[in-house]
Amino acid sequence: MLVAEYSILDPLSSIFYSLSSFVLLVFIRGSKIKNHGIMEKVAINAAEVNNRKFMIISVINQKGGVGKTTTAVNLGAALAEKGQRVLIVDLDAQHNASSLCGTRETTASMFDVLVDPEEQPLEGIVRPSLIDNVDLAPGHRALAGLESALLNVVGREMLLREALDPVRERYQAILIDNGPTLGIGPAMSLCAADMALVPLQCEHLALDGLAQVLQTISTAQRRTNAQLQKRILLTMLDRRINSAKDIVTAVQGRFGREVCQTIISRSSKLDIGVGSVLQHAPTSNAAEDYRALAQEMIGNPH
Repeated sequence: MLVAEYSILDPLSSIFYSLSSFVLLVFIRGSKIKNHGIMEKVAINAAEVNNRKFMIISVINQKGGVGKTTTAVNLGAALAEKGQRVLIVDLDAQHNASSLCGTRETTASMFDVLVDPEEQPLEGIVRPSLIDNVDLAPGHRALAGLESALLNVVGREMLLREALDPVRERYQAILIDNGPTLGIGPAMSLCAADMALVPLQCEHLALDGLAQVLQTISTAQRRTNAQLQKRILLTMLDRRINSAKDIVTAVQGRFGREVCQTIISRSSKLDIGVGSVLQHAPTSNAAEDYRALAQEMIGNPH
């Protein structure tokens, strides 16, 4: 199991400053990066998929534009393609995951579920998405006020876990799309999740704040969820850019097996208005990347 502690004195900052200057990376330029889009295929039949352990994944990073929503929706679609029943929970006030799944506005959302669970249970808002085998618990702009709405609620970190309990038997995977914050929404998702999946864009600016999100995950492991695993997912890799490849090498070297084997490459195919890349460009490299990630999650050995 990946349960590691990161203190504020962790040497992350010195490593990432080295990235910016390239002083420590000149020796790894030109090093060959494993083609993670071509992974060893593991045969899994439908019975094995349907009988596998239930999994909740919190897709989390306080930075915007790193691929959280893209990953939540397309990983969900890829898991569904493999025969799993999937629920996407949209905890982002921008509710982009809901839009990708075909829902623009709703009268009831995750805000209502978390603020008044007795009046609005989660089962009452779940709806089919435009992606086969994927259901949606929609988000809403009201989630921007979730922190203040739950300010005086004792044990508020447990609310999402409790809301998900009645629907666990219906799904093999639940994916939680968090907003670009480390507030109460992500805190609740970490309490409920089996794995924190941290998308990290392969650019220097995306490294800012990584120590903070890893510290938040470590705090959740200590205080509310000792079984929580964490994985870093490298996203938006442009293999033509040396600095991007340097970041991959450095992050893999620093975090080892906590980094997903799959890397999501930069692709215009992921710029989709509604649905998943597996629907719109099923033979694209982007679709294959998310299929590989889904296979990695299903066969996750950690």
